[in-house]
Amino acid sequence: MRHFRSLNAQAWLIFTLLTVCYGLASFFRTSPSTLAVDIMRDFSVGGGLMAVMSSAFFYPYAFMQIPAGILSDRWGPRNTICLFLLLGAAGALIFAGAHSVGMAALGRMLIGAGMAMVFVPALRVILYWFPPRLHALGTGLLLSLGTGGMLLATWPLMMLSQIMGWRGSMLAAAALTVFMSAVVWRVVRNRPEEKGFTPSWAASDDGPSVPPLKQTMLGILKTRTYWTVSIWFFCMYGAFFSLSGLWAGPYFIQGYGLDKSAAGGVLFCLALGSTLGPTLIGFLTPWLRLPKRGLLLVACSATLLLGFPLLLPRPVIPAALLPLWGVAFGIFCGGFGGIALTRIQDDFPPEIVGTATGMINIYTYLGSALLQLASGWIMEAQAPGAGAYTLPQYSRMFILYMFMFCCAFAASLFALRDGGAAGTRCSGLQSGAR
Repeated sequence: MRHFRSLNAQAWLIFTLLTVCYGLASFFRTSPSTLAVDIMRDFSVGGGLMAVMSSAFFYPYAFMQIPAGILSDRWGPRNTICLFLLLGAAGALIFAGAHSVGMAALGRMLIGAGMAMVFVPALRVILYWFPPRLHALGTGLLLSLGTGGMLLATWPLMMLSQIMGWRGSMLAAAALTVFMSAVVWRVVRNRPEEKGFTPSWAASDDGPSVPPLKQTMLGILKTRTYWTVSIWFFCMYGAFFSLSGLWAGPYFIQGYGLDKSAAGGVLFCLALGSTLGPTLIGFLTPWLRLPKRGLLLVACSATLLLGFPLLLPRPVIPAALLPLWGVAFGIFCGGFGGIALTRIQDDFPPEIVGTATGMINIYTYLGSALLQLASGWIMEAQAPGAGAYTLPQYSRMFILYMFMFCCAFAASLFALRDGGAAGTRCSGLQSGAR
């Protein structure tokens, strides 16, 4: 019994450390929205170049998803996380010391490459340290609690930047990242056996054989499920991360006239909604008795309804209700990703679910990057070189985001059907993987 308690305590300690590391990824992803006004003023640039700088995070983050799984399998999660956290910290140092948009973009790229190597390796560690009955819980908690890093990138970061400046804030984040890399190296081990434990559920390396990576990826690309879920994530989550990670802060400061503290509070509520959303939805789903397609339609419909005020050229949401709006928008726009991902778990064999999930994650962050660029160009076209914009200019730019939410609604309506052809087509992969 003492052995089990010690193993259990060690597992949850490792889980906590990995959650903090994933929280750093969420923090760096969202921080430009909080600091955008100060950064544009410091660099004397407008929305176009600001979008280029901010979106630089997402390209390496997107395309490193598949290498993250490969390195975790071949080199080990612990080594992968520690090394790439240091790369992310180096990027944060470059970003904090940058005196040009190009250098700042380079820093953001290195941050994205480093932070991309946390989530997938962390899932690998959970697989070995927790019994199978807790794998789903561990994954859900990692997503929900790790996304809580967005909370630190809102009001707390706004307050810290007023004390230390945005550069000092990034230096502090870089120092914390280096510290976490050292702690992970000291405490985390890939398997319980490396700490002297012998769990009764010890994962066996025996099981269904996995086809070569090229064959697996080509098979996944041929399925309807892969493309429809990818479109949903590109449109829904790509738009949410782009909006919350770049424009939400400037919009409420310049458009609604809020001070930095009040705007940071709204951003905090937006992040809070997206953090609590997956857990809340997972708890309510059995009681709602709606098919997954119905839940996604509810999410898209509510997002369109809540997003409509963003299209209006004047403030229509009372300041007192903005925090409530932020929580609701965060829940419906940023909290239903787990429902969409279950389509992958339903339609693909377990031995290739990780590869399929990594391939879909690419579209979330690629969508974020491209939408930040496109929205930046829209703002730049309206007011070239301006570092501040009016509410009507923001409202015209938000048409792009509403269009993406409509596309996500269409994907939910016409493509993400429970069962049917998608599952049948994916079943061919299972037979080939055994």
